[in-house]
Amino acid sequence: FEATAGMIVALEPHTGEVLAMAQWPRLDPNAPDPRQRESWNNHAVTHSFEPGSTMKPFVVAAALDRGLLRADERMYCEGGRYSVGRRTVRDHDPYGWLTVPEIIQFSSNICTAKIGERMGRDGLGEALRSFGFGRTTGVELPGEVRGIFPDPSKWGRIHVVTNSFGQGAAITAMQLARAYGALANGGHLMRPYVVRRVIDEEGGVLRESRPQLDGIPVSNATARTVTRMMELVVEAGTATQARIPGVRVAGKTGTAQKVDPATRRYSARDRISSFVGYAPAEDPRVVIAVVIDRPRKARYGGIVAAPAFRRVTEWALESMGVTVTPHPPAFEAPEAIDGPRFRPDPALPPDTMQVALQSYAGGVPNLLGRGMRDAIVMLDESGYRVQIDGWGAAIDQDPPPGTEAPPGTAVRVRFDSTLR
Repeated sequence: FEATAGMIVALEPHTGEVLAMAQWPRLDPNAPDPRQRESWNNHAVTHSFEPGSTMKPFVVAAALDRGLLRADERMYCEGGRYSVGRRTVRDHDPYGWLTVPEIIQFSSNICTAKIGERMGRDGLGEALRSFGFGRTTGVELPGEVRGIFPDPSKWGRIHVVTNSFGQGAAITAMQLARAYGALANGGHLMRPYVVRRVIDEEGGVLRESRPQLDGIPVSNATARTVTRMMELVVEAGTATQARIPGVRVAGKTGTAQKVDPATRRYSARDRISSFVGYAPAEDPRVVIAVVIDRPRKARYGGIVAAPAFRRVTEWALESMGVTVTPHPPAFEAPEAIDGPRFRPDPALPPDTMQVALQSYAGGVPNLLGRGMRDAIVMLDESGYRVQIDGWGAAIDQDPPPGTEAPPGTAVRVRFDSTLR
């Protein structure tokens, strides 16, 4: 995807053992290139970034665990726009009422922000810290940073809102992978380690690493509940490119804006695209975090990072000799609705606990992941013209999904043949 850089971290969720790490640009330790000193660092522990929507499962898990949220609850997502003082929080689709599993499945910024507001700044800050953010993981690698996690006591309402969907704090890929490991293993935050043992010439063990518990951020029941919600992300949500036939996969996408160093504002172009997941979801053997820096051909984590997760996970499970049997997800995925999915019925007051299943008639439909024929038909039926670039599956579109645009507007759709 013509990205500037990328990295992958793979962990064994029950022990914290680091199974693999990789990054691009690569470093050859025997011939380091002085022109690329940036590649001399292990980015998984030395570089921090805003996680975006990969932070949402932790917010939901913490709220469920503290009794501030019910798994069967429905929340009103404001039709896609939510005013916070002078700021406006937006969703990529104009959702109305969503269940909690759907909030994760469709990645609603607004409803996740409302969950964060229920927790308050102290509760949210404590919850995110309990998953290991804002402190080093303790992995035995040089140069590890703790990321950026501002003091919650100084947060205003807007900081509570933005931190709920992963903007405002910066974390490392190692922190992110081990936090997902806590959801995978039933609520135990493990200290990651690289060296399993050190032996002498005769095979005697000089030093051996043992799994170390670093906290219990949520209960086993909560971790399993959120895992089942994240299965919907892969089955019928934002990460269908992470599906593996015969394997239950749980995970979450992230697409976060990057700060432009020159303007010190969020860039209109640069993104961090990510996907973090684990498999098999019912008995996880591996957690894999894929983080792609500034992709150009596409920007959404479900398009850019999820395919890499799928390929690595398939190989990993095969190499581990894992026998998999398909199982249905615990939460039934709602019937797919093309384009922006849920628009509130004006007759329903905001506190009505119903799901308005009326599909939104206006706005540019969501074409991401669609084949060329489906995309053309959807645009034609919605009254838009189409401009095609490439072939295969849709990886980007302009205007973005949900944009209010008059009939006859030309929608440029980019396709990639490697995803079909």
